[in-house]
Amino acid sequence: ITVKSCDIYDYAKHGVDLNGGDRATLTSSENLVTNNRLHGGYGLLSRGVYMEGVGHTVSHNDIFDFTQEAIRYANLNNAVIEYNDMYEVQLLNADGGAIYAGRNVTDIGNIIRYNYFHNIGGHIGAHGQQSIFTDDGEIGPAIYGNIMYKGGLPNFPLKTNGGQFHQIYQNIIIDN
Repeated sequence: ITVKSCDIYDYAKHGVDLNGGDRATLTSSENLVTNNRLHGGYGLLSRGVYMEGVGHTVSHNDIFDFTQEAIRYANLNNAVIEYNDMYEVQLLNADGGAIYAGRNVTDIGNIIRYNYFHNIGGHIGAHGQQSIFTDDGEIGPAIYGNIMYKGGLPNFPLKTNGGQFHQIYQNIIIDN
């Protein structure tokens, strides 16, 4: 499945909902979401992209104006999130990330690289908003080459919470 060069906006939940591949054999879905504008979700749980499965690529998208995450994933292996511009997300959530995953020790092999996060969060809540947040024991993805400018409120653009095996390197954090 390829979703390419679309303008997706004004919906209640997920702009793109990906599920595919075979987790038992780690057979890739080869799903691709690229060169899209996802914005203006109006529901309290609106997000740009939601992913489950194996082998998705989300790249070169402009994702903005969401109450929740730009990208959220669960039950996911071998996905690549790259070259996306994410901003003005996490506008109502008091504890989350522009990219968020949590509570799954089987989410292995994911890569978050070369994304630009800016102006993340809408208010200071209980635990804040981050550019990237792996929560509650999430097995860590490789996180590298990202730029986070004003990437979280109050001051945490990148947060892990109890997970293992994170590979975090060569990211640039500005004005946090």
